Amino acid sequence: MASDDNPLIKALPPAVDYLSYLTILEYNLTLEQLPLLHDILQDTTLTANIGWDLVHLLLPLLPESQSCLQDVARLGNPREVILKVTELLEALNAPDGNTVEDDEENEDQVEGRDSQERPDEEDASLTVPKHVGDATAREGPSR
Repeated sequence: MASDDNPLIKALPPAVDYLSYLTILEYNLTLEQLPLLHDILQDTTLTANIGWDLVHLLLPLLPESQSCLQDVARLGNPREVILKVTELLEALNAPDGNTVEDDEENEDQVEGRDSQERPDEEDASLTVPKHVGDATAREGPSR
């Protein structure tokens, strides 16, 4: 591989945990580092543990990152990679730039406001509509 001074080499697990290594990749990954990353991703254990979270880092570097994305697709955890790719594709297709998760959160907030604006069923039974109250007042007390 490349020089031992490279942070992508120095920080390889078990030197750091997988999450820390992802953070190091996020801050140090450049187009020039992609061939080295391609070599690093041949480690199936490493790729299975971090590959799914590399997808969002590698997409902006296309087409140069294609070999790394193929490594992730081939050696990464299939379920997690598919979920991550699906999430990113949905984000691309969202008309307002929100992800599907953002849209669901917005819907929950709107529903929460609607339910707060409506009186509870118990409160509604205690409240007499104005037109009924007016009729009762005109008829006088019941006998």
